[in-house]
Amino acid sequence: MLGLKRDRRSKPDAKRRTFLGVYWAGAVFGLVFGVAGFAWLEFRDRLRRPEAAPLRAIPSDGLTAAIEKNRVPFEQAVIESILDRGLVSVTVHVSLADRKLDHLSPVDDKFGDGDDPSRNQYWGALFGVETYLLNKAGWRRAFTDSGDGARIVRRVVFHRKAETSEAWRKRGVAEPFDVYVLANAWRSSRISEAMVQPLRDALSGESMTLTVDGRRLTFGGGSSVVGYVGQNAMMAGYWDPFVGLSTVRADAQVGLFYLCWKSAVYFHRSIVERGLYPVLFVRQEVVPEGYLLDGLLRSLISGELDDGFLNSAASEYAKNQPTVSFDHARAMFFR
Repeated sequence: MLGLKRDRRSKPDAKRRTFLGVYWAGAVFGLVFGVAGFAWLEFRDRLRRPEAAPLRAIPSDGLTAAIEKNRVPFEQAVIESILDRGLVSVTVHVSLADRKLDHLSPVDDKFGDGDDPSRNQYWGALFGVETYLLNKAGWRRAFTDSGDGARIVRRVVFHRKAETSEAWRKRGVAEPFDVYVLANAWRSSRISEAMVQPLRDALSGESMTLTVDGRRLTFGGGSSVVGYVGQNAMMAGYWDPFVGLSTVRADAQVGLFYLCWKSAVYFHRSIVERGLYPVLFVRQEVVPEGYLLDGLLRSLISGELDDGFLNSAASEYAKNQPTVSFDHARAMFFR
């Protein structure tokens, strides 16, 4: 009879397993239903309330308008500089061409050492800024040094006398005046800093003083026009160049230019929103060599401002790029 003895635990264990199964199934169902219900309520509330506007890293319209009311416009600031000091100063930051960055714009190997300005395509080569202004455009070299040796490896101040023109006489400028241009050659490894520096100059108002021809000249934030020449580092990945900078400059409207690939796309709108004067920008791909800068400077010397900057630069570009017509060149630029 021992073989027929029943295991008294079989029924209670079966009942317990059934109870636990029902319990956990109910718990899981309740959890899923609760999460789904919460998600629906949240979704419904989002549909009912308006979406918050994204934060913009630009000054408010009210702040800009208040500052612009008392700020000296670009043209008047240039005239005041001529009448008060007998000169206009320009600062340009040149990032040396680098063959390793030819995806940002093509550079010939022998002219693409980003640490050596002497043979660099954008500086010491035949159409580089220093060589072209001295040999082709008739500027005088009035000052030179090696910069700080770390970021900037060469600095040159160019000088040219501007004779009075009809355009300047109409603005009350009756006497010849001097134009001084400080050009800074930046190592290509510091290209991002070189691109930000014109914005820093224009918005901060912080000036840098050099003694040239026995005169104390102010550049950087003390210049009427500041700008950049070189490859466009932002094409490798966008970053905000205005981080940490002032929003709007209060005292005078500074002219700003960027001679690099598609600078109009990356810079123009933000620059105008900050109340700066747009001198010249590029819509497409471009060879940013010395004759472009010379064209811009010729316009300033002659007093043909506004679209004169665009027309003069386009004329010089077409002259030095035989396959590009003036109309084509003009369409490449923007202000």
